[in-house]
Amino acid sequence: MKILRLTVIGMVACNKAGSVIEIKLHSRYHGDRPHLGSLDFSSFPNLIRLAFEYGGLKGSIPEQIGLLGNSPVSLANLIHLKHLDLSTNNFSGELPVSLTKLTQLRALILSRNNFRGKLPLSIANLIHLEYLYLSKNNFSGELPVSLTNLIRLKQLSLYRNCFSGKLPVWLTNLTRLEYLDLYDNNFRGELPASLVSLTNLEYVYLSRNILTGPIPPSYGSMVNLRVLDLSTNQLNASIPNEISNLKNLEMLNLGDNNFSGPIPSNLRKLSQLYFLNLGMNLISGRIPLDITNLKNLQHIDLNDNNLEGPVHEKLSKLSYLDLSSNQLSGNVLFQNPCHLQHLDLSMNQMAGVITSLRIGNDLEYLDLSSNKFVGEKLEYLHFQYLKFLIQSLNALTAIVPNRSSCNASSGQLSCKENKRRTNVVHHLAIFLPIIMGLCFLLLGYLGGVCFFFKHLQGSLCLQVLVKKKKKKEKKLKNTKLVV
Repeated sequence: MKILRLTVIGMVACNKAGSVIEIKLHSRYHGDRPHLGSLDFSSFPNLIRLAFEYGGLKGSIPEQIGLLGNSPVSLANLIHLKHLDLSTNNFSGELPVSLTKLTQLRALILSRNNFRGKLPLSIANLIHLEYLYLSKNNFSGELPVSLTNLIRLKQLSLYRNCFSGKLPVWLTNLTRLEYLDLYDNNFRGELPASLVSLTNLEYVYLSRNILTGPIPPSYGSMVNLRVLDLSTNQLNASIPNEISNLKNLEMLNLGDNNFSGPIPSNLRKLSQLYFLNLGMNLISGRIPLDITNLKNLQHIDLNDNNLEGPVHEKLSKLSYLDLSSNQLSGNVLFQNPCHLQHLDLSMNQMAGVITSLRIGNDLEYLDLSSNKFVGEKLEYLHFQYLKFLIQSLNALTAIVPNRSSCNASSGQLSCKENKRRTNVVHHLAIFLPIIMGLCFLLLGYLGGVCFFFKHLQGSLCLQVLVKKKKKKEKKLKNTKLVV
């Protein structure tokens, strides 16, 4: 195989008869990106798996690849191909119909390219397909009904495209579907209640669309769900209590919608839950105390709602807690040990002193701004890992002005800069006297040398004068004798 201007790292596998059945290539291109048509696969008629990801290939996928004698070898002639991965390249244009002739395909992975247009109706020919990944392209239009023929499909990933229309009811025909990702498209309308018939579903990502209406209570029967992400839509009404029946749920993301009413108290039944986001809604009432008993829960985001009441001390067991932009009140009294790494209590009605937060040894982000806290400010030096601290718009006082907490919005020095200056001053306090002492010794030594040379010069001059005087006296004596 000849590939121009490419540094190729890959793997080739053969069967017992010596035929190449697998080619997996990772390449780094140099100069102009090559076209897939420049690659010759005609010598591998028994190819089962072809992966050319991160290849830097450009252009459209040609109807023909390589040459066999004088006759072109069509991509469709790779009749044994089961796995085709051309992800993370620069392919463009519409999806060629020739791909849909690879009827033995189990996996078609074309993510992270620049394909556009509608999906061809002939995609229905891929009846053995189990994994279809077309994410991060520019496909558009409604999902073709012909996808219902893909009854063996287990994973469907179409996120970050321009698909539109309603979520099709015929999705319920894909009874083996386990993974559904339609994130960041233009789907509209209500959530189809019929989705509950997909009893094998474990992962559902429908965020960043234009979905409206309530969550059907029947979704509580999707007991195999592990992830339910409906964030950044226009869903409304209250969160149905039936959600608590999803005993295997690990991630529930309903943020950035128009949900109202209280947080369901029976969320305590979600024993596997570790991520909960109900932020940016219209939820009111108090934070249910029972939610703090979920042993696996690590992340809670309830920001920008209408919640009121105190912040429970047991929430300190989390690693991430965002309760900003609510109407919470009371003081901050977290339990020790405090495992919080991210804490945002800004824009509430909280009051009291905040020195109890010094137990948060793992804190990296802390925002207490726009409350009614009083007493001493916190300092970066109180925390080992803190990188971001905001406590403005309170009634706090600083202990030492030059070590006051850093506010990113006012452009003050960061904690690391303060520590660096402290270390420099500490080192100067130790080494400056030593350096000055050495300077004085050097000056004394140089002064002694100068004094020695001056003294030596004076002695030499005196000797010269004495010699000159003796010569003069001798000359005068000889003159007298001659007379």
